Amino acid sequence: KRIEEGIREVMGAIAHFPGTVDHILSEYTRVTTEGGRLSDVLSGYIDPDDGIAPPAAEVPPPVDAKAAKADDDTEDDDAEASSDDEDEVESGPDPIIAAQRFGAVSDQMEITRKALK
Repeated sequence: KRIEEGIREVMGAIAHFPGTVDHILSEYTRVTTEGGRLSDVLSGYIDPDDGIAPPAAEVPPPVDAKAAKADDDTEDDDAEASSDDEDEVESGPDPIIAAQRFGAVSDQMEITRKALK
């Protein structure tokens, strides 16, 4: 817990320097335009309850119980074949939430630049 508090203090201190924020924003832009992993830029967020609403989750359609049972029998064979595909799923930060957050940071950075001039 003390390590997390220390990380928050350091991040808060460097966030007050506009050059740091510019660099992080440019790295995010590079990753989103040139391709790359979002987890190379960030590993998570400090405060998940900061007012940015997460995107609405999709609700799956209702499933017929008999059809689901029939599908379960055939999916066992398919599961072994597709297990390699599942290993390639990226488990980093959600790109939609990251876009919202980086957009908010970018907007605030523009306000800061105007105030400094």
